[in-house]
Amino acid sequence: MDVARRRPAAGPGRRAAERELSLDLTASWRDGDRTELNQQLFELALRIVAKTLFSAELGTGGLDEVLRSMPVFLNGIARRALLPIPLLHKLPTTENRRFDEANRRLREVVDGIVAEYRRAGIDHGDMVSMLLLAVDEETGEGLDDVQVRDEAITMFLAGSETTSTLLSWIFYVLGQRPDLESALQAEIDEVIGDGPVTVEQIGRLAYTRRLITEALRMYPPAWLLTRRTNEALTLGEVALPAGASILFSPYSLHRDPAIYADADTFDPDRWLPERAKDIPRPAFVPFGAGGRQCIGEGFAWTEAMTVLATVVQRWRMRPVAGVEVRMTPVVTLRPNGLPMVAQLRQSAAVPA
Repeated sequence: MDVARRRPAAGPGRRAAERELSLDLTASWRDGDRTELNQQLFELALRIVAKTLFSAELGTGGLDEVLRSMPVFLNGIARRALLPIPLLHKLPTTENRRFDEANRRLREVVDGIVAEYRRAGIDHGDMVSMLLLAVDEETGEGLDDVQVRDEAITMFLAGSETTSTLLSWIFYVLGQRPDLESALQAEIDEVIGDGPVTVEQIGRLAYTRRLITEALRMYPPAWLLTRRTNEALTLGEVALPAGASILFSPYSLHRDPAIYADADTFDPDRWLPERAKDIPRPAFVPFGAGGRQCIGEGFAWTEAMTVLATVVQRWRMRPVAGVEVRMTPVVTLRPNGLPMVAQLRQSAAVPA
């Protein structure tokens, strides 16, 4: 499909939406309030992806349905991926019924939007418009409505759970490491101040980028990836037939002490140019690699940096005493929960 010439909404507009939605989230916070941060970040990421997919208003009812159904859908996908036995997922259990219902409701919401876009025939400059206008160079055919629907739901999945999980772990680490939090605050205060994040400023947030990179190393949302062999080959000392399914773990790779010095230490400065040059490229694969590398990597970086900078401009997130946060490997390597206390920074002014 020739989609390269059809672009979604321009970068600055998307960043404005990310910042606006981040401010909407934090506007509900009060100094000293406890919040379930991982859940709030997940809802924020879903709203950002919705704005990117559908620049036309999704509608309160449609967005609420997505917010309600997506967690059930994600959990069901995780079970099916880790236990790929079709018969088990056809049994009339409560979990299977909930998954099937969530799947049906999601498809109905997105089907309705795609049908309305097709009927109106207007290029909204968003991702769904791009998909509707895409044409195969060889056949001249475009995607049908079902294909567009499935692509949109895939983007919902890929763009919400992964980024919100990454941001959750970053705020978790900042809550444990005041030294990292202070360095991040200092850079954001110097580069951005009280104003909105701009394209030029993102390029100058060197420490912020190193911190996100280190979070992707230690807590890769895509903790388990799969590949299938196209032909028989030998991998190391293991002979693999054609069609073999291979599972590998970026989490294990990223914490290999043979590759990373002090592998279990969170150290953003390991990504300084003079140190990062010694890390082989295949040893860092949070977005996969090769022909199957995540198409949304650029979007994820922009979203993570914009949301993180916008929140840190005004807020510090403190851990709740006595609460143990553990890694839960499902679709992503998410925390089992992340209750945190929001503290307004004393030097923070209301952003313009």
